[in-house]
Amino acid sequence: MLAAPAAADDLGRLFHSVDERAHMDRQARARIHPPPRLDGILIRSSGVPTIFLNGEATQPSPGQVIRKDGKAWVPGPDGRGHLLQVGEPLTPP
Repeated sequence: MLAAPAAADDLGRLFHSVDERAHMDRQARARIHPPPRLDGILIRSSGVPTIFLNGEATQPSPGQVIRKDGKAWVPGPDGRGHLLQVGEPLTPP
């Protein structure tokens, strides 16, 4: 009895270089967890800021918002903080 041939999908990653596989992994993670995008910063008259990440309001931690520059430290999928300006998405490396 002969074994059924392996489907092409099963071998898809086998014939790629290490760099190509790493790139494929980054793309897969980006689909699951899209990189953060700083949509806006709202500072109330009381001085309490709210930041909007990917369209959702979030209460920032102390020191996360840089008021004079309109920037905020945003956590990326890699766990590190990235300084983004309003309207700027985090571009993957």
